[in-house]
Amino acid sequence: MTNESGFKVARHAVCFLLMNDDGLVLALSRGKDLDAWGMPGGKVEANESLDMALVRETYEETGYVVANPLSVYTAFVPGEINFICTTFIGQVVAAAEGAPRSWPYEGECEWVKPKVLVDGPFGDYNRSLFQKMNIDWRDQ
Repeated sequence: MTNESGFKVARHAVCFLLMNDDGLVLALSRGKDLDAWGMPGGKVEANESLDMALVRETYEETGYVVANPLSVYTAFVPGEINFICTTFIGQVVAAAEGAPRSWPYEGECEWVKPKVLVDGPFGDYNRSLFQKMNIDWRDQ
């Protein structure tokens, strides 16, 4: 995406870091590709705050309702489309029936070891996030 001056601009994206008591991270496959995992999240829509986008995307992709989202990490993610991605943690206050589950078009939800996310399509971003959050992914 470019602006009126022809400069490439970055879109905002959000993702949700949710870990269970076993140290597994809730992840979403990229479509039906079970070799490409990422945290729930997505693009921020026009006129939507980062918090609102996080709540919407998390519900769409997992069935979980998040309250009190707290931003814990933001970084530039270069690519075909550049993103400024912000990761949040928060409290799950409600869940749709069958959660965690995704709408059919989103992908599959699973609890995975952090290493899976470091080896995935957003590996550099996730590695930096895990370092900041003191989440070990190396010996898995």
